[in-house]
Amino acid sequence: MRIFGFLNGAPEIVAPDNLRSGVSKANRYESDINTTYQDFAAHYGVAIIPARVRCPKDKAKAEGGVLIVERWILAVLCNRTLFSQLELNQAISKLLERHNTRPFRKLPGCRQEMFASLHQPAHSALPAIPYTYARGEKVRVHIDYHVEIEGHDYSVPYQLVKNQLDARMTGLTFECFYKSKRVSSHLPSINKGRHTSMRCSATINLTGCRQLS
Repeated sequence: MRIFGFLNGAPEIVAPDNLRSGVSKANRYESDINTTYQDFAAHYGVAIIPARVRCPKDKAKAEGGVLIVERWILAVLCNRTLFSQLELNQAISKLLERHNTRPFRKLPGCRQEMFASLHQPAHSALPAIPYTYARGEKVRVHIDYHVEIEGHDYSVPYQLVKNQLDARMTGLTFECFYKSKRVSSHLPSINKGRHTSMRCSATINLTGCRQLS
């Protein structure tokens, strides 16, 4: 998310490593993406295509970027003593700017000018509201039409008993989705062993629900 803000735009494709926090199960053809990571990608309109296992050439640009950072930024800072993360970030920012504005040896211009002319126009605009971190998982609706998360039960429409839902949790909301459609929304609760319920109409219209006070 911070890199998109730094670039002031989002690319069409992101090709990460098969990091455990982002890729639930690696596959040569189509990996299973973590629900939170997929939610993040959907918010910014990007596709997540992880590199194949043990195929560093799938993300050669990223590997080359790591080498550049080691040579031109970390090596410069290795003998400096910094006393806070803020001070470290400020030092890195200055060296990064110096590196990006350094003229090419065999080509006209510099990295910053090349990015502005070639890459930035291809990026899509960022959404007005930044992504809010959300933890997602699969839940099963109990016979009392509640789902359990962290010891607390939240109600969903009774028509969904025994179905599997996608739960999405932020610091402010707890939401459940059925076939990509939101069917319930609650305020998170830390009271374990308790219930948060809502009333719904008896029809199959799953949007006509209101939470109990």
